[in-house]
Amino acid sequence: MAIVDNQETNNYPKGISGSIPPPGFTPRAASVVPFTRLNSLFNQMTTGEDGGQFKSMISKLHNRQILAMASLLTSDSDYFTAIVGNKNGSVRVQTLFGKSDDVDSLLCAAILRSFFKIMTDRCASHVAVRAMEVFDSEKKKAMYEHTRSI
Repeated sequence: MAIVDNQETNNYPKGISGSIPPPGFTPRAASVVPFTRLNSLFNQMTTGEDGGQFKSMISKLHNRQILAMASLLTSDSDYFTAIVGNKNGSVRVQTLFGKSDDVDSLLCAAILRSFFKIMTDRCASHVAVRAMEVFDSEKKKAMYEHTRSI
């Protein structure tokens, strides 16, 4: 969905991106593939299905595929915070930590973009705490500096 002017972005509630759909959004026919992918990933990350299945699926993916998943997850701050704010989403994002430095960089940047919102959310805060345990010293320092600036 190409945003032609600000009129189209006014259809979204305040704080929701005009480029990434909120959960449950029904796309126009021309944009079914990107929205279907986002909705599918959102459902995969947040549904109450067995977490062991998710870990098993992740273990079978190549680094490039995990990086693509992390890229999609972190492509929009509101989308990312909605996922990590969900109990299942929080646990599943944590399973992506340590898979590669590139994945960790994407996740770290997403956490830092919405740091206050994530740290003050009951489920999402577990993601940031776990990140501090897993990330390399450079990423830990960036998160520490964000903590000091609050």
